[in-house]
Amino acid sequence: MFDFARWNAWLSDQVPRLEAEDFEMRFGIGKSETPKQGMAYGIIGHRVIGLFQNWITGEADYTIQGQTSKDMIAYRWGVIATDETFEALFCEFLERFRLADEP
Repeated sequence: MFDFARWNAWLSDQVPRLEAEDFEMRFGIGKSETPKQGMAYGIIGHRVIGLFQNWITGEADYTIQGQTSKDMIAYRWGVIATDETFEALFCEFLERFRLADEP
């Protein structure tokens, strides 16, 4: 099972925490009237940018790439997240983002 509203609120709460780490954040939620509502969490670091996306169905993707070269550094697409796996998936994304952003 995937509680989209719960994880939507949880991701929204992560924005100030990561901004305190000197990252620029973008968080957006699609309109609920769409057939497959989604949310996107963008993060801009010093060397890389990352995008974590998730849909009401539980589907989730993330991509991390260089800011200037746009080289793909890490990605994971087509994962089906559940209430039990969502937080770990997002933490995986952040860990890979932080490693790629180190000087």
